[in-house]
Amino acid sequence: MKAWVIICSVMIAFVFPAYADFPELAFVCDDFPPFAYSENGNVTGFSVEILRTILKELHVPDTIKIHPWARAYQTVLSNKNSAIFTMARNEEREHQFKWVGPIAPRNINLYKLKRRTDIKICNFQDARNYTVGTIIGYAAEKELLNKGFEPGKNLESVSTNVQNIRKIYADRIDLIASFDYLIAYTVKGTKYDLGDFEKVLVLSDKYDFYYAFNKKTDDAVVSSFQSALDRMKADGRYNALMNKYLQ
Repeated sequence: MKAWVIICSVMIAFVFPAYADFPELAFVCDDFPPFAYSENGNVTGFSVEILRTILKELHVPDTIKIHPWARAYQTVLSNKNSAIFTMARNEEREHQFKWVGPIAPRNINLYKLKRRTDIKICNFQDARNYTVGTIIGYAAEKELLNKGFEPGKNLESVSTNVQNIRKIYADRIDLIASFDYLIAYTVKGTKYDLGDFEKVLVLSDKYDFYYAFNKKTDDAVVSSFQSALDRMKADGRYNALMNKYLQ
């Protein structure tokens, strides 16, 4: 009888890992639809639902919170057993974090309002004649700096995407560094219209989006999350969420 109890206990532990198998983990993101955003007081989105599925499978508590990007970034840099998403995995960040992904491709563009027929852009030399709005701490901000844009001159960074939408309609900026999904979700349910925007230049299509864990997080934890994401991609759950949020 004792042997049977031991065998059952081992099987249960294997199929349903206990919380104790993982340290207490903290997950932070910014308002970045359709990947992460607040709806009716709840955090949701493509990256959020993927992560929640993984947390449920691994029997890890859901601690996902939304913060401004710069705050979230510094929090994860400074705290073991924390992770930030949805993060562009680039050369500068490569050795600062441990990575799980990719979540999705990242294609960042410069957009203007169609009514701004005075804006003529064929390359980044042209684009530097106009003011671009981006988000503090985003990789796009760094990419624009690397292309010769200067804060206070032709580059203005804010905390949220909706701020940039309001600023471009008020002609306080000329261009926004963003991507189709984000603009679509940002203007959804507002007085603004996605049809008002047009893409004028590709800023970057080089990187993918990931979950980024603090570098001191145990490799076994990171590996467990990567394996769970890989299973989602293999069995169709990932594609189902992609069709829900990214189509």
